[in-house]
Amino acid sequence: MRASFLTSVRLRLALAAIVGVAALATSAPLMAQQTPAAPAAPTTAAPAPTTPPSSAPTATAPAAPSTDAAAPSAGAPPQLAHDLSPVGMFMNATIIVKVVMIALALASVWTWAILLDKSFFFASLNRRSEQFLKTFRNSSTLDEAYAKVQNEKNHPLINIFKSGMEELRLSLTPGAAAHPELRAHVEDRTRTAMEITEAAESQRLGAGMGVLASIGSVSPFVGLFGTVWGIMNAFIGIANTQTTNLAVVAPGIAEALMATAIGLVAAIPAVIFYNKFARQIGDFNNRMNGFVGEFQTVLSRYLDHKV
Repeated sequence: MRASFLTSVRLRLALAAIVGVAALATSAPLMAQQTPAAPAAPTTAAPAPTTPPSSAPTATAPAAPSTDAAAPSAGAPPQLAHDLSPVGMFMNATIIVKVVMIALALASVWTWAILLDKSFFFASLNRRSEQFLKTFRNSSTLDEAYAKVQNEKNHPLINIFKSGMEELRLSLTPGAAAHPELRAHVEDRTRTAMEITEAAESQRLGAGMGVLASIGSVSPFVGLFGTVWGIMNAFIGIANTQTTNLAVVAPGIAEALMATAIGLVAAIPAVIFYNKFARQIGDFNNRMNGFVGEFQTVLSRYLDHKV
């Protein structure tokens, strides 16, 4: 508790120092702009008593235009009047370009959310798969393996195994006639039941992949639409102002190009994550298919003693 308290105190001191430095950095430009104005007053007032009245107007006359000339030079150039930071460009963009940027930003957030969800899901899935296969292979009979995992759920291999065992128990009900064709029927039924469950589990593994595919393929074109719209408005502004100065058209083009940049930021991770998870889903589908074959092998030995 004491260590956490000291840590919080240090964090507060660090934040206070950062805020102080930021305040000084913010006030420094303002002080720099006000510094030349302060000595200007005494310089114009000092020569007044020392010089004769005839020369006083001549001394004050050049002082006035010098300060007036310094004012426009100290002012920001026309091209810097626009805030070209990402937030500033977003705020100055047209409503349609803003909608495009917001939609692409939400798509990017959705992509990263799917990444986190799928990453944790596959990590848990592979870990539980190893545990189940170890339990299944170390069991002496199918009934023993079924008793160990009967209460577990929400795992593809366990669900496939349960569907096969349930069909097996239904087919081998007590009092059923034992004839040579029963074995073939039991094997076919259990395989069919397991394959149906396998297909359902494979579809569940692919949840969210369509979203990644859509974001990866559509986002660049949505960003391009925002760019085209923004550039069109920039050229309309040129026509209205009747000038070809880059200071007039550059901010609008920069805002438009940011839409394409956001589209690429959303599309590139979506394509990478789609390929990554597609490989993992394919690998696990092969594992499920291999388990069905392994179960059929064990089932064949099991039926040798039952039928």
